Amino acid sequence: QIPINKIERIIITNKSTSISNYLIYICSEHKIDIDFISNNEPYALLTFYKNISHELHLAQLKILLSPNGLLIAKNIHIAKSKNQINLLKYFNQRRSDKALEKIIDTMIKLSIKIVDAENAHSLMGIEGVISSHYWNGFKHIIQKEDFIRTHKESKDTINQALNYAYGILYNRVQATLIKEGLNIYYPFLHAYMANKPTLVFDIIEPFRQPIVDREIISILTKKQKLSQQNGLLDEKTKKIIIQHIQSRLGSFTNTKYGKTTYQNLIGFDANELKRDILSKKIHKFFIAKY
Repeated sequence: QIPINKIERIIITNKSTSISNYLIYICSEHKIDIDFISNNEPYALLTFYKNISHELHLAQLKILLSPNGLLIAKNIHIAKSKNQINLLKYFNQRRSDKALEKIIDTMIKLSIKIVDAENAHSLMGIEGVISSHYWNGFKHIIQKEDFIRTHKESKDTINQALNYAYGILYNRVQATLIKEGLNIYYPFLHAYMANKPTLVFDIIEPFRQPIVDREIISILTKKQKLSQQNGLLDEKTKKIIIQHIQSRLGSFTNTKYGKTTYQNLIGFDANELKRDILSKKIHKFFIAKY
């Protein structure tokens, strides 16, 4: 029993819940998104309606097919790699762990090569190597040396927790891009896939580390228990993750837009991306500072 003006978002985490047309109508009137997540992955999003901008979609397609499209893809990876490096640095501040410092130094040297990538294929190759080192640093911090990062159909609680939290962030990013009128099927970095919102896959990349990875590390290092039921995260664990991600989205950070919450930052960045596309500028993505 919560007043409608106190609700920012509704997350439905099972397939047995029913919602009324009236609830959907009220949510659209108050600009409240409804996320649907099952098996640790988002499968639907209800958001309020906005007219499609054909001018924006055409400009987006033109920049995608031009040499500037690769420059934007590089900027996504530059922001992602720096956020990966900065997060490892943040958790190593009090540790001064030499092994972690070595991983960070290697990642810094590799990240310099991003600007020299000649095409999307070589760019993704560099990104893959950097991310491999990043996840080695991640498992070093959480002290789980047997941890291996997996994506779909993960069996262990840590990967399931990451995927579940990414699902929450994924729907936030997708809703924001839709509201800005961007075509979520025109990616700069990821390969085009029919009926897949690949621009969302692009834009989420620099936000994974400061919003999701940091919170999952905090949960694990504070010894909060992640548990399963029938091979999937149980409701108590989901609640812990949702609370952490919601809290992080509501926390403030210093950005080029001034001091703002991460939730607002996603909106500001999407809006600037739209304006940069229309004005044919090369968009620079968010880099977190610690």
